[in-house]
Amino acid sequence: MIRLLVFFLFAVNIYADVNITLTKLLTNTIHDLQIERADACDYVFEKSEKNLNKYKISIKNTDKTLKILKSYIEKKDLNIKSDLTNLRSIRKKLLNSNAKCKDVFSYYTMTVSQFLDLLSRISEYSNYKNLLYQYSILMMYEESIWEKKLEIKAFLKLKDIKKISNFYLSSSTKEKIFYDVIDKTLMRKLFKEWHSYNNSSYFNKLSELEARILKKIKNEKENIDIATYEKLITLKIKNIQQLERDFLYIIIKKSRKESLFNDKEKEFIIQHKQIRYVFDPNWKPFEFKDEIGEHRGIIADIIKIIKAKTNLNLIPVATDSWSEAKKLVKEKKADMFSAITENKKRKKYLNFTKHTIFSYDAVLIGRKNCKKPIETSKIGIKRGYVLTDYIKQHYPKAEIFYFNSLKDGLNALRNGKIDYFVNNIIIAKYYINKLGYNDLKVAKKLNYKFKLKIALRKDEPKIILNIIDKALGTITKDELNKIYDKWINYNDKTLQISDKTYSLLDVLPLRQMLIIGVFLILVLLIMLNYFKKKKNIALGVSVFAFVGVFLFFIILITVISVKNLEKIKKSELSYSLNTILNTTHEALRKILLSQEDYLNMILQNDSIQTLEKIKYLDFVNGYIVIDPSYHVLNSSFDISVIDNKNFIQGIKKAKEYGYSLIFPVKQSIKPLQNIFFIKTVYKDFVPVRYIAVAINKNILQSVLEKGRMGQSGETYLVNTHKQMVSQSRFDNELRKLGLLKKGQSSFLNIKVDTLASRSALKHINGINTSGYKDYRGIKVFGAWEWDNDYNIAIVTEIDEKEAMQSFLNTKTTIYYALFSVVSFVIILMVFIVWFTNKSKKELEEKNIELESFNVKLETLVKERTKSLEEAKKEIEIIHKHTQESIEFASMLQDALIPHEEELKKCFEDSFVIWKPKDIVGGDIWLFEKIRDGECILMLIDCTGHGVPGAFVTMIVKAIEREIISKYKESDLDVSPSYILSYFNKTIKKLLKQEDITSTSNAGFDGGVLYINKKKNIIKYSSAKTPLFIVKDEIEVIKGDRYSVGYKKNDADFVYKEFTFNIEKNMLLYFTTDGFLDQLGGEKCFPFGKKRFKQLIMEVKDLPFSEQKKLFIKTLEEFMKKCQNNEQNDDITLVGMKL
Repeated sequence: MIRLLVFFLFAVNIYADVNITLTKLLTNTIHDLQIERADACDYVFEKSEKNLNKYKISIKNTDKTLKILKSYIEKKDLNIKSDLTNLRSIRKKLLNSNAKCKDVFSYYTMTVSQFLDLLSRISEYSNYKNLLYQYSILMMYEESIWEKKLEIKAFLKLKDIKKISNFYLSSSTKEKIFYDVIDKTLMRKLFKEWHSYNNSSYFNKLSELEARILKKIKNEKENIDIATYEKLITLKIKNIQQLERDFLYIIIKKSRKESLFNDKEKEFIIQHKQIRYVFDPNWKPFEFKDEIGEHRGIIADIIKIIKAKTNLNLIPVATDSWSEAKKLVKEKKADMFSAITENKKRKKYLNFTKHTIFSYDAVLIGRKNCKKPIETSKIGIKRGYVLTDYIKQHYPKAEIFYFNSLKDGLNALRNGKIDYFVNNIIIAKYYINKLGYNDLKVAKKLNYKFKLKIALRKDEPKIILNIIDKALGTITKDELNKIYDKWINYNDKTLQISDKTYSLLDVLPLRQMLIIGVFLILVLLIMLNYFKKKKNIALGVSVFAFVGVFLFFIILITVISVKNLEKIKKSELSYSLNTILNTTHEALRKILLSQEDYLNMILQNDSIQTLEKIKYLDFVNGYIVIDPSYHVLNSSFDISVIDNKNFIQGIKKAKEYGYSLIFPVKQSIKPLQNIFFIKTVYKDFVPVRYIAVAINKNILQSVLEKGRMGQSGETYLVNTHKQMVSQSRFDNELRKLGLLKKGQSSFLNIKVDTLASRSALKHINGINTSGYKDYRGIKVFGAWEWDNDYNIAIVTEIDEKEAMQSFLNTKTTIYYALFSVVSFVIILMVFIVWFTNKSKKELEEKNIELESFNVKLETLVKERTKSLEEAKKEIEIIHKHTQESIEFASMLQDALIPHEEELKKCFEDSFVIWKPKDIVGGDIWLFEKIRDGECILMLIDCTGHGVPGAFVTMIVKAIEREIISKYKESDLDVSPSYILSYFNKTIKKLLKQEDITSTSNAGFDGGVLYINKKKNIIKYSSAKTPLFIVKDEIEVIKGDRYSVGYKKNDADFVYKEFTFNIEKNMLLYFTTDGFLDQLGGEKCFPFGKKRFKQLIMEVKDLPFSEQKKLFIKTLEEFMKKCQNNEQNDDITLVGMKL
């Protein structure tokens, strides 16, 4: 296996980053094998179920790590196979309970040694030879301690002392050798923990225990506390592993920094002097030019990261407009665009990065209370905006309005002139969250994404874009999120895209309404008592009801108006607070950035002379020079070591980014209670020292004092410990309250545990105009913001009393006016009541005169009422008799119609649906078996429905009996045509309808079906009644469009007769017009033949019992969809299978 691994090393040395990744994977594998070996030994010592399960879990973890290692080898196409035969062999033996302790220890140790050997050989082929070599030594040192731990455990548990003692002496020797080989100077340089590790109390205790164990091995009597030993040696291993992790992190970080660029790119970075770039000066929050001409915004912050990662000298060129910026690039007065979209026109003179510097979605911005459909709305868009064609294509019915600027469009949206405005998600969030456009929301995300890239002139070296592209690819999501959060509050805590609508209960002032209601009820009770004395309660109630409702709404409208005025005032305050906060925050950042840039520049030369000079600068209080283990090398303060967590955190940040700025926390070491700028000094890419410069806090205080609103407003800073790191304007007041001692400053001495500070420390930016208590205990309104770059909260506040004073004055005036109006209305109401009472007396006299007339009128009404009641009783008796007659007629009609079972005797697969519109009906179906194998089925729809139709069915039944008896008594061939002709003549004769002048005019539509099973034929004739025959398809036999028996009919008319052969599985359906003409559906149209045929095709393969249910169900559902869902006519439908 070792031979294969050596070959493996030679195969991978051509890759710049493979050695580091392989080191990491090998480290994980070695640690998992060490744990598996320990669990295997535990199982050998004590074969319990618990130890076996623990061992199996270790095997699973090791296999998972080995699989990752193997996958990496295959991915790099190294064509190497590792030999793990020994590992598989010992596992198999151990799980079968055949393994001995010495075998377990030997095989596992051999496997670990092979991986350690590979780890040590990697350094021979790496650019980081010394670091990797020392790392492998540290791993071997750890392995020797692992071995010693297991050997001593075995020595104390097993009898084979001689072999185990030899092993122990060997591992103990290895531990000393590897410890001596470790480069102690490098370790002290890299890890401040190295000193404490070698001098800790547990380290000395462990050495004492191991000395006693050695005596025991030499057969001397010693009592060993095995539990204490295991605890201490496990702690030692954990400490070494922590050192390994930190060591590997340093190597990985160094390799990334070095391997990001090739030699040509590194040489270019060193030699190339500067790259001038232009930016859009008016495109907040993406990028803009601030008051002192600096490049600011999201893109500017990303450019800073690129500068830090590449060391390219990127110089911003400020302009007054985007068109001027483009002109400078075209005239070769600038080399690069900071961010621009790619298109064909620009590709002619620019090269673009492969990576985007920023991408974002297009959106529609709308008002929170707007619910208008986008498709038919008024949509605003900036003139010449790239999304114009997109909106026209996707919303052709929308009315489009063009605006010259973004602000014009958003103001039109807020004023209701348009319903939606097109822009992007970043602009939307910036205006809603940062600029106080709280009445707007993101209404819809559009399916369109903007992609910004860095672009370089084509005549410039393309290597610049390669370097920038590599840097863009290494920018992490966390780095981008910090930038987004800084400019647009890009997290769920600060932005809610919501379509919430507010109910009446959310808007109405319920407490005020309750007070008004109670007041009006009291007035009502007083007035009712007055009217009761005057014996005129009804009048009092009616007058009060009208006046009460009127007053209620007047008062309610006034209260709502005052509430709205309060909302408007608070909205104005929100905007003012937010503006002051943002302006002050920007000013603070400018000052801090300018000081950072200045110090960063002069500290390029970190000589003692430079340090001595900077301490005399107006804004500098002193300096400290610190080594990587946090010891002070040089200082203008009396300080020797840095042990403050906040300060160490600032050093770590400087170590990562090159420099940092930290705000202080309260502590015992006074020099550290300054604002510090910390710069990292590198040598061969390794930090060798840090220079911390103390900045005078007064330069920030002057900016904060300008960010004050009114007499009680102030802007202050809060650190991560909720301590004020600026000067309060209320120091005298705080001393009176006992929050400050005499002569004490509020800087770092006031704890700010308020809604604002708590929210800001959770990185939740916000504005509060509901009121909360500040650090003095006074109720205030405030706005706050968290600065991720400096880990500081900035808070702007004003006392609620001062902020709302103008509103309270207006509110008092309005309520005085309301009181005057209410008083006038009540006085008016009293006058009306007095005048009404006076009129009432006059009316009472006239009422007496009317009373006698009313008595006479009442007598007359009673007599008329009595006669009407008698007439009503007579009508009810007649109706009852009529109803009983109709019900009896229904019973007779049911007796005339055959039962469905009679049809089923001849045709097992069949059904009949008979539904009269009223109690009795004009539809009738008749079925007779006339001879063996012969039967006749008639379907008749008589004139009208209800009682008239039922009378005609009686005549039809009588004629039918006559026809059937003729056929039964003779051998005549049955002819449906003859039957219909006979019906025609007989009805005309019986009802005296032979003359056109006859008063009677009754008849029917229908069909006659004759079936002869012996001859295998069917015959059919019909009068306006189609027959539906189903074979493979539906065939409709329409028959004659000529009714039967009516006075206009020709008595000698001959009906057509159709004859068919019976085929296997032939289906027949025929129906009266009641089914086909039934109204239904959403448009209340007839069911129709087309829908009827579709229904037949859907059900034809089902049993006829199921078909019947589906015909009924379909028709009922069809009727329900129509507004007038009553049955139109009598319905009869017959279906059968031949």
